[in-house]
Amino acid sequence: MATNKKPKFKEKIVALYDSVFEGKTARANFWNEFFLIRPKRDALIAKIKSLLKPKYLHVLVQQSVRSCVEGNSFQKVNALQTLSTIVIGLGEKFTPDHCYEFLEYMFGFDTADDRISELCAAFFDLTSSKNEPIVRSLSIALLVTSLSVRNQMEKNILGERILTSAGFDIEQILNLFSSVTLLSKELLGSSISFGTLCIHMLACMLRMERHPKLIVQQMSCLDSALALDGLGYVIENELSDKIAKALRVPLESQSSSLSSFILGSSEPEMVKVEVASAALVTLLTIVKVNRNFIPVLCHWRAREESAHGNPPLATFLEYTSLVQQNMKIMERKAATHHFANCFLHDQSVKFRLRVHRAPARHRNIPTEEASPNTFAAWILQICCEFLVSHLMKDFPLGVHQMALGIIHRLLIYQKRSKCRLNFDWSLVLQSLVLLLKFVCSNQNSLRNRHANSDIQQLVKTALVVVNIFICCGDQIFMGTADYDKLYYELIRVTSVFDKVEQYAISQREKPSESCRGFELDNLVFNVRQIQSYFNKLLTNSQTPQQILSLIQENYSYINLRFLDGLENFVKLNQEHVIDDIVPDLIANSRKMLPFDMVVYKKLCS
Repeated sequence: MATNKKPKFKEKIVALYDSVFEGKTARANFWNEFFLIRPKRDALIAKIKSLLKPKYLHVLVQQSVRSCVEGNSFQKVNALQTLSTIVIGLGEKFTPDHCYEFLEYMFGFDTADDRISELCAAFFDLTSSKNEPIVRSLSIALLVTSLSVRNQMEKNILGERILTSAGFDIEQILNLFSSVTLLSKELLGSSISFGTLCIHMLACMLRMERHPKLIVQQMSCLDSALALDGLGYVIENELSDKIAKALRVPLESQSSSLSSFILGSSEPEMVKVEVASAALVTLLTIVKVNRNFIPVLCHWRAREESAHGNPPLATFLEYTSLVQQNMKIMERKAATHHFANCFLHDQSVKFRLRVHRAPARHRNIPTEEASPNTFAAWILQICCEFLVSHLMKDFPLGVHQMALGIIHRLLIYQKRSKCRLNFDWSLVLQSLVLLLKFVCSNQNSLRNRHANSDIQQLVKTALVVVNIFICCGDQIFMGTADYDKLYYELIRVTSVFDKVEQYAISQREKPSESCRGFELDNLVFNVRQIQSYFNKLLTNSQTPQQILSLIQENYSYINLRFLDGLENFVKLNQEHVIDDIVPDLIANSRKMLPFDMVVYKKLCS
């Protein structure tokens, strides 16, 4: 018996895709009608994956670019989404090693340069202020798609050809940050702002191009106050969003964490914060190459969209105090040149900062509001917090070395410029003592995970900082009372430096490490002199005040060495830090593409 089967319903856009890839596009107004219908991403990607010849895909790409230039707002929006979908589809169809095939299917290999130049011209036309904000945002999203289509930046042939095209103007890209609508997000109907798209685009560009680094060169020459201010504004906003999201803990999570803590079933949960990959890559790069950006970091800038305006560096420091808790990333943020340090130590720029501390059972988290202080003081506090909160089995030695390097550099600047910082220096000394105690007590287990030379360098840096306090404290401390507290603390922790001295001796006795062992022995000399001299004079019945009085009376009788080379520090390469962020950058760039968030009702034709 014959059965009447109803034909399966096919959406109109899917039927039009069939017509495109069958070459049936000759009828009048076909393309006008095509780009008035919202693209269906899954259907188009499936068509691209099944393609055997690129002829009809070339036509679709050319018509999409043409519609971007000549069409109305609806057609431009749909054409941009179509181009982005084509890029994603070809990225799934071909492996990263098939560079030739990727370009051949999208543009035709022989005509790729001309087609890419046309695409770049259309892109810069679309990002101009004459277009709807949603069109501008989707054009940026198209470039982000092209730059993040591959997991490995160096194998992204499309992104590389776009950035090296004669029609690609880097200066216009940077000037996008001059826009007064950087935080506008209403037309996308989502949490993604125009500035968010721009910062992801710029970060991908910075990690894409390596030889030559034309983008980095342009950034180093950027002197537009409006563009620099906009860049700092977007970075600050991105970091603020991550902080707010991390602190927005659901009630159920809080109650479960509290009950588990009371019952003793687990350690207190750390705050989980997302990596602001695009903001961090851009921030680290521009601070390194552009001196004009340093003032933007340290000053308040408020725009029309926001009633508040925090200094980007203040927000970065709060973000760092959060993100270091679960040890995903900790950035080296101490500038080494004089100009940057002037802003960090500027006594006229003081502010309050929320330093988020990791919860632990052996200490109470202070609840009172901290008094205002300089950037340098907050940086020191965050570094000390990292040192004491990451003495763990999975010891992050490299990041500890970075934190010590930051403290070391700040002290060097204060010594050279006679800049006295109003700071509780006992916090730094206590952090160093805890670090030395941990390393010297666990050196055998640490050697299983880290090179012996790296452990020696960590101990050396900590001892160098202690010796800067001893030898140059008169140029750093606010008064003699800080010196008294320093000597008191050193006497109190004699047992810790017994272990440090034993560690130095053990290294000195090894033929291959004898030179470094003598170096460590030399650095611990002043501490041992102070301890041995006063331990002879102390009794168990003396009060802390009596000990302080004894210290004040005996300064001139101690024989100390003024050590050379205390201002020398090892330059750390931050490129590997940025490289570690790149996978997150690519993943986040793909995740935030707003193709499913377009609000057509707010478009005007």
